[in-house]
Amino acid sequence: MSETMHERPGVYSSYDASTVVSAGRAAKVIGVAAKAVKGTAGEVVTLTGYAAGAAAFGEDAADAPGMSTILRLLFANGASTVAAVRVAEAGAVKDYQDAFAALGGKEARILVCDSAEETVQQALRTAVEDASAARMERIAVVGGDGESAAELVTHAAALNSERMVLVGPDALDSGGKTLPGVFAAAALAGVIASGRDPAVPLNGAEIRG
Repeated sequence: MSETMHERPGVYSSYDASTVVSAGRAAKVIGVAAKAVKGTAGEVVTLTGYAAGAAAFGEDAADAPGMSTILRLLFANGASTVAAVRVAEAGAVKDYQDAFAALGGKEARILVCDSAEETVQQALRTAVEDASAARMERIAVVGGDGESAAELVTHAAALNSERMVLVGPDALDSGGKTLPGVFAAAALAGVIASGRDPAVPLNGAEIRG
């Protein structure tokens, strides 16, 4: 029997610091496209823990969060398997499109990226909708960067898809440093992947890191 789930996450507001970076028990694979310190651009690497991710992609500089920051947040929030692909250093829309295409054939139910650019997220929306039309159901969880409530509303209107979850505002990491909403989105993606029932609301869900 074939089963299709349409996931529409709810609202959440709780944050909790944690250093947990081991794999969780999430049933859903998460796909990640982000800039990284090292690794081959466009090549998908399957990870089951943060240590493997740091070995494959390096660790982000303190002032340049990217792949390793996203991986830490994903695994801290319950992700068990992550399909990660490094985006070319230039980080142009085409570079992200190539990364999304590389993830296209993977069994990733939830996609995230490290870019808050509207054009990049629209490209991600296209990738998610195309995959879903091909019966590979998936959603994307994205965020902004320094956006006000009014700007987030405009941002949401530009994405305008039930398969896109927009997270905002920005968040504080476990050290009290402000992180763009794209990283809060990664943390939420881990929580979503851990959920067994998409009908259960995420109001008050604990978000680590």
